[in-house]
Amino acid sequence: MKALKFIVLFITFSLYAFGESNSNISLTLDTSDLDLDRTTASVNRRGSGYETRFSKDKIATFVFSSTKSGFFEVRANYSSKNYDTDVELDNGDENVILQSSSTSGHGNFTSAKFNGLIKLSEGSNTIVLTSNRPNFYLRKLVLQEVDFVIEHNIPKNIKSWEFSESSQSVTKSPRGSSYEMRFKKGLSLSYALKNHGNEAPYDLVLEYSSKKRIPKLEIYLDDNQLSVNSLPETSGHGSFKKVLTVENFHIPSDNSVLKIKSNDHNFYLRALRLSESTSMPEPVVHKLPNVISATRYADSNMNVNVAKRGSSYEVRMSQNQLISYLIENETNDDIKFDLKLNYSSARTFPKLNVKIGDVLYENINLDKTDSHGKYITRDVLNGFTVSPGVHRLEIFSHNRNLYFKNIKFIETVEESKLKVYQLNVGGPDIGSWVKDLGANNEIVNFFDESNRRFYMIGSDDSMISNININSLSIDNSVPSDTNLDIFQTFRKDKTSADFHVPGINYEFALSPGEYDVVIHLIKGPEPITLNIKSNATISNEHISLPQTVGNTAMSVKLNISHTELRDFVLGIMPDGFESEFNLAGIEILSSDESINITIDDKPKRYVSPHGAGNKSGSSPGNARAFKDINGLISNLSASGGEILLLPNKGIYRISKSYNITKGGVDESKPVVIKTYRTSVSSTKAIFKGVRQAPWIDRSQTKGKEFLRLMSGANNLVFEDIQFENFGNGIFRIAKPIKNLKLSKIRAVNFTRLIENNKSGSGSHASVENLVLENTEAFGYTRAVIRLQYSSENVVIDKILGDSQGQLDKDDFPMGITVDGNVSNVTINMCLMKNHRQVLSNNGTYFNGDGVATESNVDNVLIQDTISSGNTDGGFDIKSTNTKLLRTLAIHNKRNYRFWNSAIVTEAKSVDPVKYGGSGNKVHFGAYGSRNFLVDIIDVDILDTTSNARVFSVGETSNSRMNIERGKIVIEGSADLRDSSSRVNISSETEIYN
Repeated sequence: MKALKFIVLFITFSLYAFGESNSNISLTLDTSDLDLDRTTASVNRRGSGYETRFSKDKIATFVFSSTKSGFFEVRANYSSKNYDTDVELDNGDENVILQSSSTSGHGNFTSAKFNGLIKLSEGSNTIVLTSNRPNFYLRKLVLQEVDFVIEHNIPKNIKSWEFSESSQSVTKSPRGSSYEMRFKKGLSLSYALKNHGNEAPYDLVLEYSSKKRIPKLEIYLDDNQLSVNSLPETSGHGSFKKVLTVENFHIPSDNSVLKIKSNDHNFYLRALRLSESTSMPEPVVHKLPNVISATRYADSNMNVNVAKRGSSYEVRMSQNQLISYLIENETNDDIKFDLKLNYSSARTFPKLNVKIGDVLYENINLDKTDSHGKYITRDVLNGFTVSPGVHRLEIFSHNRNLYFKNIKFIETVEESKLKVYQLNVGGPDIGSWVKDLGANNEIVNFFDESNRRFYMIGSDDSMISNININSLSIDNSVPSDTNLDIFQTFRKDKTSADFHVPGINYEFALSPGEYDVVIHLIKGPEPITLNIKSNATISNEHISLPQTVGNTAMSVKLNISHTELRDFVLGIMPDGFESEFNLAGIEILSSDESINITIDDKPKRYVSPHGAGNKSGSSPGNARAFKDINGLISNLSASGGEILLLPNKGIYRISKSYNITKGGVDESKPVVIKTYRTSVSSTKAIFKGVRQAPWIDRSQTKGKEFLRLMSGANNLVFEDIQFENFGNGIFRIAKPIKNLKLSKIRAVNFTRLIENNKSGSGSHASVENLVLENTEAFGYTRAVIRLQYSSENVVIDKILGDSQGQLDKDDFPMGITVDGNVSNVTINMCLMKNHRQVLSNNGTYFNGDGVATESNVDNVLIQDTISSGNTDGGFDIKSTNTKLLRTLAIHNKRNYRFWNSAIVTEAKSVDPVKYGGSGNKVHFGAYGSRNFLVDIIDVDILDTTSNARVFSVGETSNSRMNIERGKIVIEGSADLRDSSSRVNISSETEIYN
């Protein structure tokens, strides 16, 4: 190819399109850009420059480069002689025309615009210029990038070639005295529309022809599908028809884009006509109660769009849009209704105003849905009154992406519900609302004749806050009969090591039945999702609360089906590590006004430190001494029952170990040893051993084990007891046992709360079916729990383990330790922190883990658990078939340590801290000699420190890590990884450093 030269001139200027300022480029082409091998027109000098001279049917081929792709307007600087100009420009995709009058002579140059746009690609481009008449003289072409060919002010007739964007192969071609756009299958044209506030609906008429085809079109407005149409076939290519294609649709004010797509070949479009619709149907008056189709509205503002969704239609609302319906109460009486909406919201929180007649309900917040097509039905209003006659219902959307199919008017069923519990969280008694004492998470009894009681774990008293009720907005979700004073105090929770166990958790004594639970909250401006955990069947496990203006009092009602004869568990936990919520109150309501909490009639024995009366254990006045505990269990073995520890007869002082060899006869008849509570002032029974208190690091006075569980100690429950100053095993599992449960335990200053270590000549001391729940453990040198042998089916739930940095003379602590051949372990909603080792030699490796599983352990699930402030691993995982879900590791030397394969989902790792000793700081590390893969999905990492490593496989040559999605923020100097070949980070993972 021969070219004179290759020069592109760039000019930048501002072009306003759709009200925005955009920087567009301009290209100037002259004879220096000609490809002479493909040019039949001649190049001649003209004054100080050159021009291209065309005779009829001569061509000029320009080759040039563009720095970006887009649509360009073309102008020619030319002159002509004796003939009007008729020039075609073709770049292979578009064909545009210059038709204008002749200039007054060859040398009288002027400028004119081609009729149409061409599309250029980034990089090299070729255009061919053909003159259909003689004596055309071209000095230069100027190509100016534009956003749209034309902005059509509607209503208007639009020529089909006045498009804003096209598929490449939609071509403009002459047809008679005009032009048409020729479509192939799957191609489209878009037109830029400008609506200056006309609220009337529009009709769309297309003028077209077809050839041996039934035209099949898809028509969109701003990416919302208006219709799928099959138009009448014409009798031939040139036999044009005008057909009403879409009727009665609304075009948004200001700017929008209309798109026409052909689903078949041989469709030829000549013109479009957008005119105000004359086909608006008569408004329908809907009789109540009724299910009203969203599309059967009386009127709407200009933005509301109706479109097909599946086999039905939906109304699509954007921000500040309104739609209204006519409703009628045909009776002569006021009727109360509940209003429900069947909708989806594409991951946004719908916020509505609803007006019925003259009554306005403002700022109604609904749950978001996961996607446009995931429809749900939610209450919008409950118990509102509609008087006799016809009224206008108006729905106004504060935000975009609200799609609804129908509106349900259901007559309100008035029912009086017994308020079984009204709990003022973190505050005093207010009327019928009972205070949440909260101190030390004590159990609370009230209405003793009904045996109503509750227990809370999860939030320290330091997390109780106050707020001025006058500073709160009161959301429409708060029931009208709620005592608003409860919102003046609340408990704060956040998934953080600075709080308590994750979430705020309650247990309520409830008989089996159907209940409503109303959760009263104070939420800040940001949207939040709460996860609800329960042992009952619950109507909604995820509560989405929308963005609000300032602090807002809100209420959420859940329906529960509580089917078992046990306490009802309600846990509320924010979804996400940074989210914070404030719990103000809880109500439990029942439709059964005769409800009475079931009172356990199992046999009971009473115990005090030294006994009382005749010491038979038959009553509090004749309490048995604790030293006879094994015999008391034996007395209840066949029937099951309760051994009640009197808390008001002094401290149970323990200086020796007790062997427990008796238990319940089977799992359905356990023997329960627990504190006997008679009022809200009752406390846990307190047992104290002989361990050094307060603890002196590496003290020799380690204390003694307490209850040694031997063969026969099956089907036992220990509940609501406090232990202080014990050694290696407040509970020591010394022989094989099964069905052991520890609940509502507080342990202070000890070596291990649960020790699993065989006694005597036995081969093992496995435990089958172990539950440790709702427990606080403070100040220990070895562990909250250690399990060994072939123990199986273990649940460790809602445990706070804070070693408080206690140091052992010879060893180091690990909060939860699972060893041996243990299998089937669930660790849920726990917080393990401050397990430290300090050695005299600072070059020695410091141990101390939050959660540790050893290599022969199998099938472990760790979820919603936090590990913090440990001198070694937050989570030290050697077990097989291990899953971690929604875990947080923060301020450990190595937040996550893996020695075997694991699946880690939605984990967060924050700022490893080195407290001393050897070894580097690591977020996720792989160790040992096994060949294994760690899958890490949806990870969230923050590092603001120095000299840390995010992903480390450098201490083993066989491990690999696969990171699938997530966010990694490195604000310090951490290295991302130490092996690019064995640490794979997917492209969906966001990395900021």
